[in-house]
Amino acid sequence: MALAAPAVASAAETVGVEEVIVTAQKRPENVQDVPMSISAISGDQLEKANISTVADVSRFVPSLSIQQSTNNRNSSIVLRNVGTSGTNPGTDQDVGVFVDGVYVQVAGPVYSELSDISTVEVLRGPQGTLYGRNTPVGAINITTRAPTDRTEAENTIQYGNDNRFKITGLIGGGLAPDLAGRVSYWYGRDDGEYENIYDGSKTGKDRKAGVRGRLRWTPGDDTTVDLIAYYSHAKVIGSNARQVDPLGPGGIVFGYNPTPTSFATSPFVIAQTAANPSHPYVPAGKFQVNAATDSENTTNMYGVSGQITHDLPQINATITDILAYNSYYDHTPNQSPGGLPLDITTNEQRDKIRATSNELRIASDAKQKIDYVGGVYYYHSTLDYDAITTVGTMANRVFPASTGGGGKIPAGNRQTLTYAQDIDAIAIFGQVTLNVTDQFRVTAGGRWSRDKKTSSIDAVLSNITGAPVSPVFFANQQGGGSLTGKRVDKDTTWSLGAQYDLTDGVMAYVIAGTGYKDGGFNSRSAVVTPYTFDPETSRTYEAGIKSTLFDRKLILNVDVFRMKVNNYQQSTLTPQGVGFVIGNAGNFRNQGVEVDAQAAPIEHLSLKGSLSYIKSKIVSGADRQTCDKTYPFQGSDPPPSSGQYTDSTKAYCNFNGLTLPLSPKVRGSLAARWEQPLASTGWSWFVSGSMNYQSSQYMDASLDPRAYQSSYTLFDGNLGVTSDDGAWRVSIWGKNLSNKEYFIVEASQTQGANISGGGTRPANGFIGWMGQPRTYGIEVNHRW
Repeated sequence: MALAAPAVASAAETVGVEEVIVTAQKRPENVQDVPMSISAISGDQLEKANISTVADVSRFVPSLSIQQSTNNRNSSIVLRNVGTSGTNPGTDQDVGVFVDGVYVQVAGPVYSELSDISTVEVLRGPQGTLYGRNTPVGAINITTRAPTDRTEAENTIQYGNDNRFKITGLIGGGLAPDLAGRVSYWYGRDDGEYENIYDGSKTGKDRKAGVRGRLRWTPGDDTTVDLIAYYSHAKVIGSNARQVDPLGPGGIVFGYNPTPTSFATSPFVIAQTAANPSHPYVPAGKFQVNAATDSENTTNMYGVSGQITHDLPQINATITDILAYNSYYDHTPNQSPGGLPLDITTNEQRDKIRATSNELRIASDAKQKIDYVGGVYYYHSTLDYDAITTVGTMANRVFPASTGGGGKIPAGNRQTLTYAQDIDAIAIFGQVTLNVTDQFRVTAGGRWSRDKKTSSIDAVLSNITGAPVSPVFFANQQGGGSLTGKRVDKDTTWSLGAQYDLTDGVMAYVIAGTGYKDGGFNSRSAVVTPYTFDPETSRTYEAGIKSTLFDRKLILNVDVFRMKVNNYQQSTLTPQGVGFVIGNAGNFRNQGVEVDAQAAPIEHLSLKGSLSYIKSKIVSGADRQTCDKTYPFQGSDPPPSSGQYTDSTKAYCNFNGLTLPLSPKVRGSLAARWEQPLASTGWSWFVSGSMNYQSSQYMDASLDPRAYQSSYTLFDGNLGVTSDDGAWRVSIWGKNLSNKEYFIVEASQTQGANISGGGTRPANGFIGWMGQPRTYGIEVNHRW
């Protein structure tokens, strides 16, 4: 997957980097004219590089990464080393996702197919002025291609290893005078990328399908009406989760006191073999799992939106109204996060979000002495989430007498948790640019937001066998419970900046701005204290230079920034050892530099590179955090890498002064493409390659040594031919060519409380979700 960067607009023009038009400031502009740190990739670049999801895009954008574990809801977008875990369904992202101008509350769509896309824009830094929902760290703005009167059609067919098959396509054109339409579609599947050594099956099977329809009506020269409807289906069968370094210090095999003298004498191994003698524990190898139960996740999304744009030539402005409805449904019959040859629990989860939004704004034409954008925004959503956890036949931990009298929890004991949440949000926003001279501009903006959330949660304990609820289960779940909550958060965010054209094609800018994400409630536990958490805010100062040089043969953008985030909302494992809760985890500071470059130095050759160097430090407010007392065995003092005891009571730990989790100092990518005509055949051949580097980081909030991941580099490639008229393209491609194994998410043993580590101890260790192994295939594209 090598990114196709520059493109030649026509044979008569000088070779140069493609100009990309973005709407980051709510009006069409060349990305090089926008005074902020922004990366933009055109639809043509996406297609040539075989980029099919935003997760793929993240490999080529400074300081952006995408993470996913057991389901789409658990996806997380991390930008500038900041991101919110999706393990709590009621929590908003730190990085807002917008599709055709419409805010999407969950991050799951970043794994949907990027089919028939105009641009993908990654806006780094708080977008608190112009964007509709929570964007304290940045935003991803996806714009699909609009219909035109020109009749066109396209199909792309792809086949690869693991019986991987995908087809995408579109058809569009004029339907009537002043009316054009466009339909895009996609379907894909594979037979699984990982081996489950428990039964020899393939796991991690993907199924994706979807369709998008667009209509554009132009009843007059000054008015455009766009109607968009879409449906998307994604299904994953089988989990890619496994034990992290099970034989290492603190792993599930040897992480006990006293340290076992051999594999066979491990208390976990002994207890696991007794519970499932036909499948004794065997550590999984490279790209393998060892799981008794299979995970499955289905996500369905659909939505409609209408946008009316009307030019007002009398005042040199355009008024736009966007009305939208989106529905998101995610269902996991059995989340099976343990990654072990044990039927520990059946963990069914489902959540449904229905959202309505309306944005009305007016924007000047960017040609006046004073340019402006202003508007009002309304958002309403409902969330229904339920989780049914049933104890399985191999939940083998023996609880101490202090937990309901002690002993094992009999199979069939169940907790049914239901959570409901309503959001009503309104905002008023505006931004003004004063064009002081032709070269110097000053911009100021502000947004007032009011977010009202109400919620209720109910946890009921039962036993599906008809027997009474086990006292051990009752005590472990703290008896269930019910809670209700209501909160109203208000905030005023602002931005202030200036830009100056140093020379033709070189612009410098400075920005200061704030961001805000509303507070919320813990949707995964009816007994956790506190039930609610406070808003998260950010403040950023940055300066940068954007340069287009040597007749567009080189684009070089550099940005330096310093960001402070207060009341960071962080996900941690529940005290019961099953599931996660959100809380405010203090204040931290990120500062660094981002570089984005594209070049077409000679005919046939195009280059693209990105680099980010970021130092992340927790500065205050994190002195009452949960202590890591499980390395190298349960009851240990916190390891040096983690927070140390706050005081002599040893009740809390102090993380102030430590690094953030998920914070590699360095991310970088480099891509090259060579495209050259094949004599006078009417065809050209191309070859491209790319590398993506990420430095070491801690993958869990505990900063536990087991969650430390070393640096790694991924390599992708493409080789093919394309017809000069653009009608045909045939290529072979590969991703992760070196078959590098790495984890995208890690967590403390998510089912540890129900797994025996010998005696009355829970099992120790960490669990991780692997990245994609080597994939390769052939692709044929035809346009007509």
